[in-house]
Amino acid sequence: MLLFANLQMYTFVVFHCQYDFVQQEMMKANRQFD
Repeated sequence: MLLFANLQMYTFVVFHCQYDFVQQEMMKANRQFD
């Protein structure tokens, strides 16, 4: 049960890190098009 909770937390953190990274990359791309 504890392992499952840790796995959920890990997935949550990784997803958010990737989401922030994607947002930053999209903002960079938008600046290039301006």
